[in-house]
Amino acid sequence: MPISRRMNSLVIPHSSWKSLLLGLVTALFCLVTPGVGFPQTPFTETEPIKAPVVLGDQTLFTLEQGIGELSVQERARTTSDRLTKAANDLSIPLSSLRQEEVGDMTNLAIGDQVLLTLTELDATAQEQTRQQLARTYLVVFDRAIRQYRQERSVQNLVVSGLWTALATLLLFLGLSQINKKVNLLVKKVNLSYQEKRLGIAIQNQQILNPQRVQHWLLRGIQWLKLGLSFIWLTLYIILVLCLFPWTKGIGWQIVQFLGYTLGIFSPIFWAELLKLIGLGVVLFITAILLRVAHKLSVKVAQEEIKLEQFDPSWAWPTYQLARLGIVTLAFVVAYPFLPFIASPLLSGVFLLLLGIGLWGSRDFIQDAIAGFFLTYNRPYTLGDRVQIGEIKGTILEKNLLTVRIRTIKNEIVTLPHHLLNQRVVINYSTALREKKQPLLLHTTIQISYEVPWQIVHKVLLNAAAQTRYILTDPASFVLQTQLDSQAVLYELNAYTNAPTVMEKIYSELHQNIQDLCTEAQIELLTPTYRILRDYEPRIMADEDVP
Repeated sequence: MPISRRMNSLVIPHSSWKSLLLGLVTALFCLVTPGVGFPQTPFTETEPIKAPVVLGDQTLFTLEQGIGELSVQERARTTSDRLTKAANDLSIPLSSLRQEEVGDMTNLAIGDQVLLTLTELDATAQEQTRQQLARTYLVVFDRAIRQYRQERSVQNLVVSGLWTALATLLLFLGLSQINKKVNLLVKKVNLSYQEKRLGIAIQNQQILNPQRVQHWLLRGIQWLKLGLSFIWLTLYIILVLCLFPWTKGIGWQIVQFLGYTLGIFSPIFWAELLKLIGLGVVLFITAILLRVAHKLSVKVAQEEIKLEQFDPSWAWPTYQLARLGIVTLAFVVAYPFLPFIASPLLSGVFLLLLGIGLWGSRDFIQDAIAGFFLTYNRPYTLGDRVQIGEIKGTILEKNLLTVRIRTIKNEIVTLPHHLLNQRVVINYSTALREKKQPLLLHTTIQISYEVPWQIVHKVLLNAAAQTRYILTDPASFVLQTQLDSQAVLYELNAYTNAPTVMEKIYSELHQNIQDLCTEAQIELLTPTYRILRDYEPRIMADEDVP
């Protein structure tokens, strides 16, 4: 996506604010509807039925007893209706609020309207006398009607309207500042991208793609803008709803819902939220470090980035070590942020599993450590011709735990790394690969003293010259390694750059030596042993004969 299009996508047109505001109001209205509101306490038959007496959006008290043919719900609803009618009638003064004793009942009246009739059952339920309960309810009625009329007075509505206008002005100023600051951040990110300050590069090789960094930064800025705008709009709506008496109940329901849902009034919530944020930050940084380490290892392995005295074959095992270190460090840092970390049971189970894992994987750990040592010592690499103990062949595959060797008989031999540390490894390919020095093959023959050594040298050198894969430069040479009692030991040394077929070279070289020695009438000698034995039969005594 072009940069200009991404910049434009972060700016919300003013024409869409109405749609966003309408959607927010709809969502908040849905949150406070009874279907999705607070969980209701299940009703049980053993609990007394309580019905609230309300005025506006305020619950004054509850009734637990019906009267006459009226149920407790009908009685509370009738009282609420009478109270609301009296509060709306400004011609009825509050001074006319009184209590009247009628036999064994007490009427609470205002003007010529009876609001509530109290009985002895009502007083018993509240653990008061009927007269005390009547005086308490009169005080409640006086305060509720006074507040109800004050909230709906012209003066109060004008003040609420002015506060609403100020809040609306602050809303647009806040949204404008949010939009302005976000656009400034977007410009800074795009400027950094154009100046190539985003991403991570080593030797002109991109480890962290700057375009991808720009994309995620712009995406984060966009979410930040939406989040701040949502919070600002929510505060505005709650404030405006709470300013007017007809919508104040909805506003407080939104506040209570948010408090109930988010637990903002609970210190435990904030502690857990901080832990969750800390854990998210640790995971985010860990993911970035793992990505950078992987990208760098790939570049080094492909020799796009060259590090001094660092072999490209070390890139992958080094990445494995780095990944293990990063994950371990991340676990140590994130450990305090993990949920239920203070649980002794969880800690005990974790330590038990850790102990079982370490005990069961001791051979695995031993092979892994030996594998890392062998990797950095580089006794061999893929394709090398090696001899490990009595096993000679070509390195076919190596991993963290084992190495696989293919012998000349096409046998696949798998050796664990911890065994290789205990054996001598002879590599026939290292000198040719690293130092460009050919492999020196050698073989020994015995020739009688009667044959001049000059002739023997000539025959052996001719045999080497006729053998395939034997180099003419450097030249082959012959050493007389031992003067035995019966023969001279001659050692033919010849260079080759094909160590993978050294067995075939030896075979052909020996054939040529035999053929040329036969043509020159030179006898090849081998060590012989002569034993003089007495073959006279053993004479057995008569008593030994069965």
